[in-house]
Amino acid sequence: MMKRFEVTDKLGIVVERSVRETGTHEPEHTHDFIELVYTAAGNGTHYINGIPYPARRGDLLFINYGEVHAITVDSTLTFYQFLVKPEFIAENFVNSENIDDIFLLFLPEGAEELQRRKTSCVRFFGAERTEIEHLIANMHKEAEEKKPCHRFVLNGYMQLLFSKLIRALMESSATYADRAQLLTEEILAYLDEHFTGPVTADALAKHCFYNPAYLGRVFKAVYGKSLKEYIRERRMEYAAELLSDGKLSVDEVIERVGYTGKGQFYKHFYAHFGTSPGKF
Repeated sequence: MMKRFEVTDKLGIVVERSVRETGTHEPEHTHDFIELVYTAAGNGTHYINGIPYPARRGDLLFINYGEVHAITVDSTLTFYQFLVKPEFIAENFVNSENIDDIFLLFLPEGAEELQRRKTSCVRFFGAERTEIEHLIANMHKEAEEKKPCHRFVLNGYMQLLFSKLIRALMESSATYADRAQLLTEEILAYLDEHFTGPVTADALAKHCFYNPAYLGRVFKAVYGKSLKEYIRERRMEYAAELLSDGKLSVDEVIERVGYTGKGQFYKHFYAHFGTSPGKF
């Protein structure tokens, strides 16, 4: 099955937020456009030309035009899709000093001696992940609101996202391994699953077999914030999601995200969003 690039906006950039429910499957297909996919929540697997790429929060996937793509979902998967025509690269990067790297990005995997792209997926950690998610949120907002000059702004954002992808794909495997070793998948998974509960450095260290003091230093070095600050931000993100859904009262949201009292929740919420939960 071939998916066609259909967009009425002359800019030729599509930004979409998608949700796939647990157990669903998107069969093999190809497209006549380039697609980037960022996983915001959940777990699943993308298949590109038959190669599996596990997807979880922080993953940015590159799918070249003509490549075979399929998706399976293990737990409700939320992701952002960025679609551009191949001409976007020629128009925005053709004069780049890194044109050789950009050219090699588009070689199919398995191009032997010429191949420098070892994977179609990169994973962002810590402060870098926060930066990417902020960029993506702005892109989605621009695409939805279509304010004056939104085409110009969205084009700039898209260039930045591609630049970050290219840099990450061309990084040495040693650099990636060193960074991944600092904060393992197990730690990230534990935090994402337990941030609404009483997570402490001691509990996390016990679960992951780290010394609590060492874990605290590593977490601060990788994320640029303390474990407590990270958990607070995750709770605020979840609270905003629940409030936007409109199905729960503020009191129910407070309990759902792990707070035992209104005072602290209201204080943290206002500090994070600049408004009260009710007004939000």
